Amino acid sequence: MGGTRRLLVLVVVCACGRDLTLPAQALPPRIDSVSPASGYAGELVTITGANLADPSLQVLFDVRPAVIVTPEDRRDGHTLQVQVPQDVAGADVSVNTSQGTTRSAQSFKYLGLGHPGTLAFRATLSLGGDIIGAFPLPGGDTTALIDGRFGTLIARSSDSAMSSPAPAGAVNPVEVFGPPDAAWLVDSLVVGTDLVQFDLYEEPPAPLTHVHIDVGSDSGADGSPSGTRFATHHGKAVTLVALPSGTVTDVPVTGATADVEAVRFAGDDTLIGVTMNEAFRIDLAGGSPVVSTSPAFDADEGAMFATPTAIDPVSHQFAYVGFDSVRILNWPDSGAPTLPTTRIPPHISPDTFAFSSDGTKILIGDKSRGIVAVSDTLFGILLGAQSLPGVQSIASVTEGTEDGFTLAATGEGVAVLFSDGRLLRKDTVDAGISSIAVDPVCGDVLAATAFGPLRIAAGTFSIGLVGGPAHFDVVSGGEGGVAGLDGPDVYAWKPAAGCDGPGSFVKVARVANVPNVAVLSNDGNWVASTDNRYLDLTPRSDGAGGLAAKQVKFPVEGPTRIAYHDNRLTATHPTGLTPSALTLGGFSTYAAGTLTEVGSSPLDRAADLLQWVRSGSLWMATAAPANTGNHPGTPVTFWSPANGLAATGDVPTSTTTPTAISADGSMLIGESSIANIWGLDTLVLQISQGHLVQHNGPHVDLPSQPIDVVSSPDGARLYVSLPFANEIAVVE
Repeated sequence: MGGTRRLLVLVVVCACGRDLTLPAQALPPRIDSVSPASGYAGELVTITGANLADPSLQVLFDVRPAVIVTPEDRRDGHTLQVQVPQDVAGADVSVNTSQGTTRSAQSFKYLGLGHPGTLAFRATLSLGGDIIGAFPLPGGDTTALIDGRFGTLIARSSDSAMSSPAPAGAVNPVEVFGPPDAAWLVDSLVVGTDLVQFDLYEEPPAPLTHVHIDVGSDSGADGSPSGTRFATHHGKAVTLVALPSGTVTDVPVTGATADVEAVRFAGDDTLIGVTMNEAFRIDLAGGSPVVSTSPAFDADEGAMFATPTAIDPVSHQFAYVGFDSVRILNWPDSGAPTLPTTRIPPHISPDTFAFSSDGTKILIGDKSRGIVAVSDTLFGILLGAQSLPGVQSIASVTEGTEDGFTLAATGEGVAVLFSDGRLLRKDTVDAGISSIAVDPVCGDVLAATAFGPLRIAAGTFSIGLVGGPAHFDVVSGGEGGVAGLDGPDVYAWKPAAGCDGPGSFVKVARVANVPNVAVLSNDGNWVASTDNRYLDLTPRSDGAGGLAAKQVKFPVEGPTRIAYHDNRLTATHPTGLTPSALTLGGFSTYAAGTLTEVGSSPLDRAADLLQWVRSGSLWMATAAPANTGNHPGTPVTFWSPANGLAATGDVPTSTTTPTAISADGSMLIGESSIANIWGLDTLVLQISQGHLVQHNGPHVDLPSQPIDVVSSPDGARLYVSLPFANEIAVVE
């Protein structure tokens, strides 16, 4: 037993000399925070917590596994970077390891792909006006066009050249009269009439004078050829307005048995008109108006409505509509009025009329069917009809280079007709879409057009003029909002509170050099702008005070692109000339609120596009396509302000010509043209070990050539400007 006892003692002694501490047991993971709390597919999210270094660790967004960006050998167990997966349906973020599962108490909001998953038309939006009237003015070489959609006024010369639309602000424009250098636009309102005088020789037409009268008008109102008188009607009286004084005189129509329906000037001193029962004439040459009234019409000749048209000082004619015919009142200076009749075919609904310049024919316009019929005024025989879709009004030219022709407003522009109604040509009013941008707050599209700045509501696609200057040279968008440029003046788009309403443009700076592009900082303090030689940083007038303007001059002039991210400005710009005289380019990122570089890198070509890539925290730039040298296509560069060049590659020109980058920066959007069929192509770009990987994306055909392509804030929708068609396409 002694031997046994000694053995036990030795065992005990040896056991006491060992470390009996058990190894630490692996613990289940814990999530303390997920930052940011929302994101697009591919964006980086940081998970903070504990026990996050397990080799078997898996991160799920709802049920979608996320790519873990933090390498396994660099995981400290407390923080982890992951990429948001695609098509996340729920708000949960969870971590699974061999020791258990945990779920974040904080919800995550999935914002979408950041670029379209497919491409298909949702809508095509016309940005053109609606030309509702063409009015040949005295002198014969200028026609005033009324745009009823945006309330603008356009001057057209005899050679078909058209001015930019003037922002008349008219609610219901009905008439233009007077000489071109002092033409009056008649805006009929419910509570009265506004007359705005314009100089149509200016580009665009310049407003001169405004007169308001408290009497309403309709299409029967008229102005004298000299622009010194305006006449409208009120009950059994005619209201005369002296211009430009605005003095109002009421002239009772003695002998009238019904209210006045329409009036028309036949020269400066003669006014003719109709009621439902009779015609009348007012001589204004003397000191007091002299009124003459015709015999009453027959019962079946009562006028439903009238559009009188004077022919010449000797034979004063105008037309009015009966139940099945057009009556033509001919009231010469001497003698009784006569009423020749033109029967109307059952398939024609008469809406507008014009006499030929010699008075032998009358043209009858049917708006609903798009027809212009022609009849002679002596025998009332229908001579023929011309299809003219969109016809709105008809007016004959009685002097000047287009004497003898008839002008028809067609909605899109003006048609020139022979006196027999045959079509000579059609002229279209160009909407002049120069650029489009998207408001990052409300998602509205802002467009710089010839009609002025337009807003397309993100939800309804409704289109309307917005407050601000009459015209913008360009609009440009970015993280800080949408900027509009009017020469050296920069305006910022102010969306309506809660995105409920149109918003307006507000002037925020006047920059040192007239820019071709400007962007707004995220904090609302700065306007960055460039004219391709200077980079200007200008304090916003509505931002923080005490800031001083800053400027950088580039070595050479050339294409410059600028954009903000997180209040730091990045510019791609020319840096010098190679021995072969090709402009080189470069990247520069500046500290917030300064033009002090915090990162830079050369480029071997000037950049065309610049976009922040949210999913990789990189800048991406493309250059103009090249078919020779080292670039068989479009060079694409990814660059980090902190780490420099990340990847480069070429998009073959046979694949697509880049025109834009998606909201997340990972989809390159380009245009293609095959046999005059235009379309949008896409390439999804990824970086893999310093190489640019390209994946073909969806394609959609377009009805016209695309110029600008911009993304909605969530990246799920594209807006494509089609200026040659006066349209914007909505692609989802």
